Amino acid sequence: MKMLHPSYSQQELCRSLGVSRQAHHKSSARTARVVMGREALMAMITEIRQQQRKVGGRKLYRMLCGPIQSLKVPMGRDGFFEFLREEGLLVRKRRRRVRTTMSKHGMPVYPDLLKRAVITEVVGEIRTGEDRNFAKP
Repeated sequence: MKMLHPSYSQQELCRSLGVSRQAHHKSSARTARVVMGREALMAMITEIRQQQRKVGGRKLYRMLCGPIQSLKVPMGRDGFFEFLREEGLLVRKRRRRVRTTMSKHGMPVYPDLLKRAVITEVVGEIRTGEDRNFAKP
């Protein structure tokens, strides 16, 4: 704060913000501890993710529960997930592919009549061997 406003004393700046000098120093020390703890946590996560790319947040939290508590600023599960979200480290859910046809069944399969079809001059008309018209618009 003093570096941004060198013409004012620290006491004047703190008084104008409504905080004591002690509270200002305590806050800046905590901020430094949090930044160092987040960097250490980031290093641990990248180390694990190099070996297991798709390990999710819950499993990561269980794996790192002990080291997280030994950091200078420990965080709980919700704080850990907030950290992962801010850093873009949450694993995205894979979208399932839709299965539309199940061809391995015991039901009778009828022949494809359009394989033997004759294309006529009329647009949209197809003649099959049974002389029926299909696909008329």
